[in-house]
Amino acid sequence: MEAHKDKDSDTDVENSSSSDSDDETGSAIPEGQEPEPQPKLTLKSMQWVIVEYATKCSVFHFLGQVLEEMEDGVKVTFPKRQRGSDNLFTFPSKEDVDIVEKASIVDMLPEDPVMNSRQQFCVNYSKFKLS
Repeated sequence: MEAHKDKDSDTDVENSSSSDSDDETGSAIPEGQEPEPQPKLTLKSMQWVIVEYATKCSVFHFLGQVLEEMEDGVKVTFPKRQRGSDNLFTFPSKEDVDIVEKASIVDMLPEDPVMNSRQQFCVNYSKFKLS
C-alpha cells in the first residue's frame, strides 16, 4: 500500500488494490473455495416476507405474503400501505400479485401481523424501510 498527497489538499490518501483491502478486512475467500451460500429461507403459504426490488438507482423493500412456491419463483401478494401511516397496511380491492425470484425475498416477519377491525395490518418492522 502506498500513500500520496491528494492534488487538492495536503492530506495523505492511501491507494490499495482490492486484494489488499480484502486481506485487511479478513473477508478474502481463499483461492479455489467458493463463498458460503446465504442461508435459505424456508417459505410456506401465507408467510409474511420482505421482497426487494432494485432499479438502476434505488432499492425498494415491500411487505408481501407468500401465496405459493412455483417452479419459476414465489407467488406473492402485496398489501398497500395506508396513506399517512408507516406501519398500517391493507389489501387493495384489486389484488397486487407478482412472481418473484426466491433470492428477492430478503427477510421474513418474525410473526404474522394482526388484522384490526378496519381490515388493516399493523406491521412493526425496522430492518428495512418499507415502500
